[in-house]
Amino acid sequence: MLRTFASSCLVFLLCTVGTASAQIDAASAEQLMRKSGMWMQVASLGPQMRSGLAAGAKQGASAIKPAELQGLLAAADSIFAAEPMRRSALRVISRSVDPTYLPALNSWFDSALGRNLVKLEEAANASNLDPAKVARDGNALLAAMAPAKRALLQEMSAVMRAPELVTTIMINTTLAIQQGIASVSPGTPGPSRQELRAMMEAQRPQMLQAFGVLILATFASTYTSISLDQMQQYLTFLKSPGGQHYAAVEVLAYEAALVEAATELGKTVPGARQGST
Repeated sequence: MLRTFASSCLVFLLCTVGTASAQIDAASAEQLMRKSGMWMQVASLGPQMRSGLAAGAKQGASAIKPAELQGLLAAADSIFAAEPMRRSALRVISRSVDPTYLPALNSWFDSALGRNLVKLEEAANASNLDPAKVARDGNALLAAMAPAKRALLQEMSAVMRAPELVTTIMINTTLAIQQGIASVSPGTPGPSRQELRAMMEAQRPQMLQAFGVLILATFASTYTSISLDQMQQYLTFLKSPGGQHYAAVEVLAYEAALVEAATELGKTVPGARQGST
């Protein structure tokens, strides 16, 4: 999972973030991450990675020895722990957030509605529900929802570029899992890293569509208690220059946390191959 990822999505995000040299200090960046819910959401990536590694090891063409698997999982527990993941994301937030947007961002996240929405998002992120159940429950809510609110949720997903974010994380997570498993089992048959990347990128359109459906269902469950007027206020913030800018930076921060952790995993896992890419 190296930063040669050059999809049109991330090219667009880089353009949105811009190349200004101004940045915010680490304290302001951490405060923004906490207020926006990113502080907790980044920490949740570690357990997801561990589960993925364990499941991927069982599905491999050749079984990984129990001792090797435990070494891999122990390394993952340390490398994908909350604090190092947060530090990686924090560096991106600090150097990439344009300070001219900071007052508007703090104003939104300090508002009663902003705080309430973050609490709902954090609770949804921490629930760890089966995606199939989320889809069923969310789709039932969507079917019963007023058309105006359903349209707002659809617009929110598009404005936030949520399917692109989740697809990017899924691709990079899959590559990280492959890197970790290959490092402790170098003789295991299977596609090379480059071949796997090509395979995943070829599936991007289908993944975007599938995640778009799941995300809309998730939004329906997450924001079921939010009124139409409140949803409109949220959408107005998301469409604002500051909201668009921060959404773009968040994607880069999530990816950076995963990229750095996966690279470190390949270097430190017992039995890692020299020169593995």
